[in-house]
Amino acid sequence: ISNYAKNYILNNFNILEAKFQVSHLGIKQKNKLNPINEYILHIVSCSGLIPLKQVHIIAQIIGAIKIPVKWTHFGDGEERNKINQIVNKFDKSKNIEFKGQVTNSVFLEYLVTEPISIFMNYSTSEGIPVSIMECISYGIPVIAPNIGGMEEIINSDTGFLIHPKTSVDVIAEFITNLHLKKDIYDMEKRKRIKEFALREF
Repeated sequence: ISNYAKNYILNNFNILEAKFQVSHLGIKQKNKLNPINEYILHIVSCSGLIPLKQVHIIAQIIGAIKIPVKWTHFGDGEERNKINQIVNKFDKSKNIEFKGQVTNSVFLEYLVTEPISIFMNYSTSEGIPVSIMECISYGIPVIAPNIGGMEEIINSDTGFLIHPKTSVDVIAEFITNLHLKKDIYDMEKRKRIKEFALREF
C-alpha cells in the first residue's frame, strides 16, 4: 500500500521487484470542505490509545501550547489512563474532548461539520493512514512524523512532516505559529489539499 513498504521488502528480502505493484488505499471522495474558524486553534487526532500511536506525546504537545487550544481525539485503548493523567493537569485554556470509539461515519461527519485547524498523527510506525486520507479529502492540513509512507501523503501542499525526535516544545511552538500566521486557514490552500486527495487517493 506504499512505496515505503515496497522498498523495505526489496531492500531486505531476495524477491524480484517485478512481483510487486504499489496500490494506495483509497477513500470515497466528498464534494465538501471542512469549515474554517481561524480564531480557534483546534487540533484533531484519531487512533487507538496504544503505545504504537504515541497519543501521550500529542497530549504533551497540547500541554506545551501557550495559547488557548481545543484538542479532540477519536479512539480509545489501554493508554487512556496514562493520557488522562497528563490532561488532568491542564488549565482551563485547554479544551479536551475524547470521543472514544465511534463509527467511521461519525468521524467523517465531524470532519465536514466542525472547524478543524490541523489533524495530527504521532505514530512510531505507519503505512499511509486512512485517517489522513480522509482528512485531506476535506481540505484539512496534517502534521505528522516523517516515518513509513507519510511522505507519500504529506507534502508542501497537504501539511507538515516533522522529524520523529523533534521536542514537544518545538512542535508546540510550530503549531502555535501556524495558527497565528493563519496560512492553514487559507481556503485556496485547502482546496489544493483536497485536489491532491482526489488525484492520489
